[in-house]
Amino acid sequence: SVTLSWDRATLTGSTLDLSEGGLLAVFRPHGDLGVGVPFPTRNQSLTLSLDLYSDELVTEVALVRRRPRQDNLHEWSLRFVDLPDPAADLIRSHVFTALRNARARGITAIY
Repeated sequence: SVTLSWDRATLTGSTLDLSEGGLLAVFRPHGDLGVGVPFPTRNQSLTLSLDLYSDELVTEVALVRRRPRQDNLHEWSLRFVDLPDPAADLIRSHVFTALRNARARGITAIY
């Protein structure tokens, strides 16, 4: 799971794609978003909490783009800002482990 926070807003969702450069995620609707709570602007600093099964990564990200969806979920591309090397290593390890486990189950793509 992934949680994104800024100002007075917090969104919760799931990752669709993840790399040491950033992520693509979908977030559940937030009633005040776009009304009482403004959407973040491009390159605005946001706080991301990413559940990596055995570890949690809390770091700064910036909004790259928002993509409208028919299902009312928010699909956002986010890039990591000044991600420390140990955090990048953690993400790489998580992705490689997920890919290895998927291949063992006969799945060719997970993201």
